[in-house]
This record gives sequence, structure tokens and C-alpha cells, in this order.
Amino acid sequence: MAKAPRKKKEVIEAPVVTIEAPEEVVIPQEVYEEVVDNTPYAYGFTKTQWDHACSIYALLGPKTVNPLGSNIILRQWYGLKGMNQAKAIGAVFTLRVPEARYHLGNPFSSVRKEVEKSGLCLTATVSDSVICYICWIIYAQNERAQKIREWLSQGVLKGKQIVYYKELMQPSHATALEWLIYNWNA
Repeated sequence: MAKAPRKKKEVIEAPVVTIEAPEEVVIPQEVYEEVVDNTPYAYGFTKTQWDHACSIYALLGPKTVNPLGSNIILRQWYGLKGMNQAKAIGAVFTLRVPEARYHLGNPFSSVRKEVEKSGLCLTATVSDSVICYICWIIYAQNERAQKIREWLSQGVLKGKQIVYYKELMQPSHATALEWLIYNWNA
């Protein structure tokens, strides 16, 4: 699998968040057959937006639940029932809830069955899905992404446990959400 050349240290500015990119940002290059164009444009983002999200992804650590401390808790709760279970313990639910107008689920997935079942955007890898989620939260103009940015700006998610369904042994969109919750500078 070919890797993009390593980037030199640079400051990437975005309208919402400013992050200093680490020296090594590896942009995932593995693709499914359906993803013909393996650039950020294949997912609807600009190169600048993609690079910004990659710089955030590089800061997330090696796992879904950061071994150095995390508010993420693992529960096999799903759908509207899972959202209500999370709400009952004062936590936020990060899985998709099709019945809810606003939820924190990821509209991107590398799992073909999930994409076909739920009408998601297919990505090549889990890391691509997480990077797309970061881009989507920061840059998308749809109503749900704007509502999440509003919550981040208001700080209403800070200090709450974050419910996710399993340890992926790599960062998940819940990991990215946790990072955004504590680093959002609107």
C-alpha cells in the first residue's frame, strides 16, 4: 500500500479550530474497489480540510479508549434504546440513531453492510471513517453537523461519559469526538 509523503511541520488553520500538525501525518491510502478516487475529494472534502483532520487524528492515540485517561465507556447499547440508556446515566451516546433528528453517530463507515443498510458514505478504512467524521463535524453545513458544533461551542458535552460499543484497537469516531469536546475553540 502506497503512503503519502511525510509532511513537514506546518500550522493548519481552519475557521473553527487551529491545530499544529505533527511532523508525521500518514494519510491512509488503502481503498475498496468502489472508491475509485482515493483523495479527500472522493469523500467531499478539500485537501486542506483532510490534512487538518489528519493532524487531529494523529493526536488521538493508539486505541478507542485512551490508556492515559478517557471518558469513553464501552457498552453494547444500540439505537434509541441505547441513547436512552446513556441519557439515564448522564452520558452521551455516540452510535447512530436513525430515529433521532440529532445524534453523534458517524455518517461514514468502511463496513459495506452498514453502508448498504443505513445509507452511509463508504470509506476505505476505519481510519478514513474517523478522519471523515472529523472533517464532517468541523466543515459540513448540514443541520446535524451544525448542531454538534453548537454543542461543542457551548461545552455541554464536557465532563460526560461517552458511550461507544467496543474497543477497536485504533481510534474510533468516539475517540475523535472526545478530542473535539476538549479542544474546541469556536
